[in-house]
Amino acid sequence: MSRKRKVSNMDDTGFYISATPQEEEDVAIQMETSFEASQETLENKRKKEENETVEKSLEAFLFGNTYNPLNDEESKENKGLKRLESSDENSDDEDEEEKSDGRRQVAWSDEDDDIQTEAVGLPKYVPNRDSKNSYSKELKEKFVSLIGAPKWADLDRVVEDEEEDFFQETTKVMSINKRTTKKLLKGKLEFRRMKDLNKDTYGEGFIIRSVEFHPSATVGLVSGSNGTVSLFQVDGKTNPKIQTINFENFPISNTHFSSDGNEFIASSVHHKHFFVYNMIKGKISRAFISGDEMENKGGLGPFYVSPHGKYLASLGRFGNIHFFEARSKEMIFTLKMNDSVRSAAFSSDGSTLYSTGDGGEVYIWDIRARDCSHRFKDDGALQGTSLALSGNNRLLATGSDSGIINIYERSDVLSSYNPKPIKVVKNLTTKITSLKFSPSSEILAGSSVLKDNAIKLIHTPSLTVFDNFPSPNHNYRRVDTMDFSLNGGYFSFGNNRGTAYLYRLQHYDSF
Repeated sequence: MSRKRKVSNMDDTGFYISATPQEEEDVAIQMETSFEASQETLENKRKKEENETVEKSLEAFLFGNTYNPLNDEESKENKGLKRLESSDENSDDEDEEEKSDGRRQVAWSDEDDDIQTEAVGLPKYVPNRDSKNSYSKELKEKFVSLIGAPKWADLDRVVEDEEEDFFQETTKVMSINKRTTKKLLKGKLEFRRMKDLNKDTYGEGFIIRSVEFHPSATVGLVSGSNGTVSLFQVDGKTNPKIQTINFENFPISNTHFSSDGNEFIASSVHHKHFFVYNMIKGKISRAFISGDEMENKGGLGPFYVSPHGKYLASLGRFGNIHFFEARSKEMIFTLKMNDSVRSAAFSSDGSTLYSTGDGGEVYIWDIRARDCSHRFKDDGALQGTSLALSGNNRLLATGSDSGIINIYERSDVLSSYNPKPIKVVKNLTTKITSLKFSPSSEILAGSSVLKDNAIKLIHTPSLTVFDNFPSPNHNYRRVDTMDFSLNGGYFSFGNNRGTAYLYRLQHYDSF
């Protein structure tokens, strides 16, 4: 809930703006007495000081300077400049005020790339500029500063507490081998709910089709049913929007970053082409698939990006799996199952693809040989609906239409047609539509879009379900897309109400 103030309000980005017309009318009525008239004079002086501080804050936001009004002598006397704490009842904790006695500087810039951007996470109020062109130039420069180099936003910041230290670590994007070596314990998972990943927009559509973290940067992607893809700078506090792209008349089915992180690809079951957005060049292109190469009806099904960046694999009709060259998006070959295909997963080295479908069998494809090297019967499954392979290649998880999740030792499924799972998870009761391992392979997330709050996190070392997630006090609606960040520090999932939730998993020290 917002608080009513006599002279100034705060917008949703934390900046102060002018009073509303109703509040100005209230002040005018109060001016009937001499005492209230003198009060108005004082308030006008305060407004002038606030406007000066707002302009300084905005300049700091645009140009990388961490100006803090609390460090200014005049604003120390101005109590009206204290920020209001968020009253979002969905948040587990109130955000802490960032404190820094140093200057934040962008460690790189790339002025050569021409980026077309709708918005770059700026506040609603903007200072006066000499011209529209100069302001537009500032927007582009800010966008390039976020996405024009490999590290995206490596900031040299001074931090004073554990929470701030974590947020600085997220901008550094530490290497995955520097992840904490401390073992994740079973039972209760330590987590904290952060601001929703797409809080800046909530405009990707009623159904969130994809949430995904960038493979090497602190950036999150959210795409939805109305053809919109948004990119966010992930800090857990405000998650400012970097850019929003809308593909007109293109209801998105799923979206993925390329393996190098330079572009994202979107597909739709209603169209026979990909949309590809090059984030460095700011360029949108289409990759068309001719009718002769695809089935006569329907568009592109769910697709997967190989970890080594060589292939895209798209699920077609009649058991067909179409492979595309990742750079050119040209279709190069097709593999075919005996039954309809529902899900697939690449091995971590990209040499093998696992697929499952209506027959309840799992196919193991040797991509180099372009042949099925082995297949096995998924225990108890009539229809396979989801697959996931752990990053260490040790575990394979399968989901079926009955709501069962089977976890196998990968070595077992390679040598038998009827392997026995090492764990059968029965906590969900409707069709499993999404499975995802964390980068450390210590957590397996599973969900079903057919029932509210049907999401579970499994501790893989002990093969037990975390009993405190999801929170019983919140209705997450129907969850269908999930992802972990680079080193497991964040977990996000999207629902059928246009929300991409964001959680910090506190066991992991970095993004």
